Amino acid sequence: MQVALQSVAAATAALLFSIGINAKEADLPCGAYRLAYYELGTLYFTDRQGNPGGVDYEVAQELSKRTGCKFLAVLESRVRTWEQFSRNALDLTLSAIPSREREKTAEFVPYLKGRTFVVARADVAERARTLQSFSADQKLTVAVVKGFSYGPYFDAWLQQMRQQRRIVEASDFNIAVKLFEHGRADAILVNPFSLPVLGRNENTASQYRIVYWQNDDIAVGALAMSRTRIPESDRKRLRDALASMLRDGTIESIVGRHMGEAVARELIFNGNDIQRRKPTERKLKQVDAKPASQ
Repeated sequence: MQVALQSVAAATAALLFSIGINAKEADLPCGAYRLAYYELGTLYFTDRQGNPGGVDYEVAQELSKRTGCKFLAVLESRVRTWEQFSRNALDLTLSAIPSREREKTAEFVPYLKGRTFVVARADVAERARTLQSFSADQKLTVAVVKGFSYGPYFDAWLQQMRQQRRIVEASDFNIAVKLFEHGRADAILVNPFSLPVLGRNENTASQYRIVYWQNDDIAVGALAMSRTRIPESDRKRLRDALASMLRDGTIESIVGRHMGEAVARELIFNGNDIQRRKPTERKLKQVDAKPASQ
């Protein structure tokens, strides 16, 4: 019997080591930490019964399972999320885009990647195939989410657009979509995970086009951890668990369930740049992404 128990203990320790956690760490308390979700496309949503789901929800569940860390989930806007980070009132968030300012208060561990691109009405897409041509038409406006970072390339451009009062700002992405669909803005910035929201209404989706403006930015989605509220030991525990989820294909499987297996690998962060894509245009309904069931 003693031999059997030792064998079980050894197997358990081996399993914990394989997912990036040792037996001592697994026994230590971790949390409870306040984790802010942001409702966006396939990243986080609630279904008609109010049940949460999405890539970030499943990532958080797996992180908790592998580390033993407890999370207290809250739903916040991006503005409130970063405002709370700035005053040390929040512990964690997911699919966060790093910036120099944010890195002062949070440590970022990337696990997703993707390019930001523009969705516009067909007539606008035809005459605004580049950022320069869109900028030159002073009548054109773009819908964005307040407090959201779109990466250095687009953030710099949006600053110029804001000075020209050509920004239509919304508190969250769903409202930004409604403003765009009702003609309050001529274009909207999206990423692969938020795109399915625009594809839900087949009647309007056929009127839009995706326009790829040539840029080298690859926006990453990262686990953001408070540098002051979470001790280094717990941050390491979460870092190691997330790294193991990338190594063993767990993140890719999660993304595949919500975005389709064909594109999942392209959306997983691996530290390598993807090839620059030429500016092009295609119909919204041709996007190979599964709309989240909400």
